[in-house]
Amino acid sequence: MNNNLTKSDEVTTESIVKDAIQKVGGVGAVARLVTKKLGKSYSYQAVQSWVSQDRIPPKYIPIISDETGISKSTLDPIVFQEQ
Repeated sequence: MNNNLTKSDEVTTESIVKDAIQKVGGVGAVARLVTKKLGKSYSYQAVQSWVSQDRIPPKYIPIISDETGISKSTLDPIVFQEQ
């Protein structure tokens, strides 16, 4: 059995973040979704920083997971470990 991943098989955090944002409808759509869910303004620039940092802050992962269907453990395997 070959357990080696080829470069094309690797999934990076950046691609997961970008995929999740695209599934919601883009950076602006994510900002509006977070604003709606939390009841306070969340900016386009704040969501854009998720892409540049290659990470969604853990506090927002349940919102993104619920909206996209991507598991919380996929979005952040350190904070949301599979059980």
